[in-house]
Amino acid sequence: MASHNLTMRTILAGLVSMYLFTAANVDAADIDKLSFMAGCWEGPFGEQLNQEMWMRPVAGTMLGTARNVKGDRTTFTEFAMIRVDDGKLGMTVQTKLAGQKTTFPVASLKPGEVVFENPTHDFPQRIIYRSTGKNGLFAKVEGVMKGKPAAEEYPMKRVSCK
Repeated sequence: MASHNLTMRTILAGLVSMYLFTAANVDAADIDKLSFMAGCWEGPFGEQLNQEMWMRPVAGTMLGTARNVKGDRTTFTEFAMIRVDDGKLGMTVQTKLAGQKTTFPVASLKPGEVVFENPTHDFPQRIIYRSTGKNGLFAKVEGVMKGKPAAEEYPMKRVSCK
């Protein structure tokens, strides 16, 4: 039993070290690596249409908006900013115009993919953006909701910004 506990602690320590190492190696200059997100995007989300618009990185900041539309009704809005806060690159998200702001620091960043993570947030705890080619963007939010794993996926195609 003691050997099992030691093994579990070793694995946990390794995972925590990997997380800290990855997040610690992301700095303000890395925001340019998120250029793949810039543009206007839309795709299905159940019976709704998900739309996102991201401004390209300029002066260390990206701004984004999102909305879900069903018929002639907007059912959800979100405002986001990616920038350096407290020396770390992260995304601050605000649902509705006057809603509460939540920050998700970058957990990992590699070409064409970024993962933002805030394990203390209710849901989601992770936000993932991945390039699926020049005209595709995949977003996913995931975490635990009501004690069970949950996820929402947003496959999107590039559209004209009108």
